[in-house]
Amino acid sequence: MKVFAIKRTQLLRLFFLCSVMVMITSSLTASEINTILLIDDFDDMTTENLLGGDTQGKEEVIDGCIPSFTKEPAFIYRGCGHSLQLDYTTPFPGSFSFYWSQLGTYGATHQGPKTMDLSQYNYLSFWYLTRTRVPNFSLEIHKDIDGDGDFFLGKDKVSKVFLTKYMGKHVPGQWHKITVPFKHFPDIKTWDNIFEIVFVFENVRQSTEKKNTVYIDDVLFGSNYPTDEEEEDIPFPDGLFVDLFMINNKMIGTQFVLQEHNTLDVILKSMNPYLERVSVEASEYGSKQWFPVCNFYEHTTGYYTGTWTIENTQKTFFFLRIVVLDIFGREHILIGPFGGAFSPQQ
Repeated sequence: MKVFAIKRTQLLRLFFLCSVMVMITSSLTASEINTILLIDDFDDMTTENLLGGDTQGKEEVIDGCIPSFTKEPAFIYRGCGHSLQLDYTTPFPGSFSFYWSQLGTYGATHQGPKTMDLSQYNYLSFWYLTRTRVPNFSLEIHKDIDGDGDFFLGKDKVSKVFLTKYMGKHVPGQWHKITVPFKHFPDIKTWDNIFEIVFVFENVRQSTEKKNTVYIDDVLFGSNYPTDEEEEDIPFPDGLFVDLFMINNKMIGTQFVLQEHNTLDVILKSMNPYLERVSVEASEYGSKQWFPVCNFYEHTTGYYTGTWTIENTQKTFFFLRIVVLDIFGREHILIGPFGGAFSPQQ
């Protein structure tokens, strides 16, 4: 008979997980959960998005819209990973350039549908940054009408929204979140067979803007959007609080010990219907900058687990906190900061 040796910490973790599922499953209802579909976070720096769809930037004129991926910390959302950089040209009135991202897999090497059914979602959201002025850009949704798995202008459906009204106060060099409800795309009546989303940059009304650069990140769909009456005053983070925070199978207190490879576990007691992202963020001792070590968009159970590997650092002390974000970009620190030593030999 083969004997399996199970460490005490593994038994504690197993017992913990079983208790978690019993405790939180009964406290949540489907209406409380904001279902998120992340289209692209650009961290893998490929021309294929997280859904397996192709992406591209091109235009009617020379140069057009040129996509790339920036590594410059000043232009990366939240200071880590990568962000999409779009350098576009609109040299004369009426000219435009664009960047598209297909929602289904496409091409000879891919398997699967070329369109997506978005019926369970109710809004599209992304973050943007510019170094200078507000860009003249809009967002288009393209729907495949004839079911051929492709989009042809004039035959398939286009619905367009100008983004200026969703921008709020623009501050150059800062990231801004744009959230557009599906109900603001009037030309799409049903949300099946959606082929792609398109960012369009235009030279309108004799604009002096002929060239600009826009940075894009965290493009996603979400299911919960407030009614018109609720939109101006939705409560957040009402109903959210941390029930448990563990690191390396130990309850986190005022201090903790970090290793080279770390396991993080978080339980949120109850839910907020407009919760979009839960993050565990870290900061090095002596630094004022916080960076995400784990991001979570799946809120079905209220239980979140992830790993964090610490590499190439001379720092011996870190702070951790849990931060939540709602659909309009409002952040709130739920718990922390807690300070702990980094001991790679643990």
